[in-house]
Amino acid sequence: MPLRLQSTPRFGGGSAFFVRPHHLDYFMASENILPNELVAVARSLEKQSQQLGLSNRTIPLTQWDSLSPKVRGMIPGWLMKLLSSHSLTGVAFKRPHEHGDWERYFGFWTPSAYAQRVTPDDPVASKTNGWWLTEEMIQDGFIPLSDESDGDMWLTSITGTPLSPVYLYDLSGRKRKVAGASLASFLGSFQICKNQD
Repeated sequence: MPLRLQSTPRFGGGSAFFVRPHHLDYFMASENILPNELVAVARSLEKQSQQLGLSNRTIPLTQWDSLSPKVRGMIPGWLMKLLSSHSLTGVAFKRPHEHGDWERYFGFWTPSAYAQRVTPDDPVASKTNGWWLTEEMIQDGFIPLSDESDGDMWLTSITGTPLSPVYLYDLSGRKRKVAGASLASFLGSFQICKNQD
């Protein structure tokens, strides 16, 4: 399988390098065609939500246009495609914590969340919204998908695909660790929270 090392501009200057495998799955994902496995997981989670009577929703592609061009350019196209095609926002997901008896939580950020948290051109908001941390992640080539708890976040590669790993950023340890080999395997490890409070 041929690999190509591609230089990608980093937010704030400099460059980061990402290795992009060139085979059919990556080509399909780069064209915003969602992998079948991801579609199946999304439909399963939608069914769980319906059975619980929850008000999950899709996000029309036009809602992403409310973001500034700079911020919108950081959101992977396949993520916008997923959230416009499947009712996965407005609900909380849970899975067992890897250590202990408690749980980890996930809920997709919406355009309004990105507008509030990704503020490269708003120095006033950036003083209070944790932009310093989000900016650090973006400079490293990652975009948040969701908060977890205690400052931890779920991340994916800005230049990746649905087949790229999802990471948990551990704020206390200041490090990333793989939480799922792909978005499908990551979401497949979650269930809908019965208690959405």
